[in-house]
Amino acid sequence: MSFTRQMSPYETTAQDRFMGTILVLSIVIAVYSLSKGSFLGSLTDKRIHAHTYFSQSYGILPGAEISLSGILVGHVESVALESRDRIKISVLLKPKYRDLYHRDSALKVNSGLGLDSVISGKGLEFIPGKADTGILESGAEIASIEPQSIDEMLDQWNVKELAAKAETIVGNLATVTQTLVDNQQYLVATMNNLSTTTHATSALVQSLPPVIKNINNLVTQLNSTVARMDENTEELSSDLHDLTTSSTALTQNLNTLVLELQPSVELMPSTISQLRRMGQQSTELMRSLNNHWLIGGSSAVPASNNNKLRFIGDDSIYAIEQGNTPTEGQ
Repeated sequence: MSFTRQMSPYETTAQDRFMGTILVLSIVIAVYSLSKGSFLGSLTDKRIHAHTYFSQSYGILPGAEISLSGILVGHVESVALESRDRIKISVLLKPKYRDLYHRDSALKVNSGLGLDSVISGKGLEFIPGKADTGILESGAEIASIEPQSIDEMLDQWNVKELAAKAETIVGNLATVTQTLVDNQQYLVATMNNLSTTTHATSALVQSLPPVIKNINNLVTQLNSTVARMDENTEELSSDLHDLTTSSTALTQNLNTLVLELQPSVELMPSTISQLRRMGQQSTELMRSLNNHWLIGGSSAVPASNNNKLRFIGDDSIYAIEQGNTPTEGQ
């Protein structure tokens, strides 16, 4: 008796399901590829097509990069030989940099030795033109700048002149070398002097710490002296303040005294005048007394009966009354 299960002719197996899954995935991938291809084609159509001409390819191949200030702006689409010395290079430029593509722009071979050129080969460098010339249209021709050959660079460098300068430099170097050889003994003496100077400098450097220590001590002493001077200055400032106060008080007292003496000073001229008159009167009095007969003077006038008794210089001492004239016998 057999226990094998009989399968229905319409029942699917695991193998059938696996094959169906693969088929569905294949269809999805095909649809995606077709849609992506059409999308890339639309992007390619939006790019700016242009072309330029060179006298030779300079190693430029399809797919070579086109850069502007180190930024990738496009690729070389194709390189074709049109004549013996005319190469047409078609390029595709990214539309996002359209504002930098001007009609007077140019393409030149990027001949710099860099890591990018070593890895990806030579490329082109886009040189934007002036903005006032307008935007470059798709399908337009771009000017090209041929790289300089070695012969052209040698012509620019003026090799003969450079060789003459190099010969002059070599001759000068030979002269300098001979001069060094001739002056070798002087150089040795100079080196010895430098060695002696170095040793002297080393000894000086070793003697510097004590000097610096002495300087530090001197600075400390100066600081203490300055501190004491500050204290003395403060004390002197106090004394000066007291002296200033006393001087101010004295000045005020003198001003008061001057004000008090001012009336006396104003009376001084009249007092001096009175003293002068008193002096004059005292002089006259002394002269009269010297001439008076009572003290031995010789200027007495003898009396007469008919005249009044009168003495010279006695008018200011005695008053002579009328009717009381002394006689000779009195």
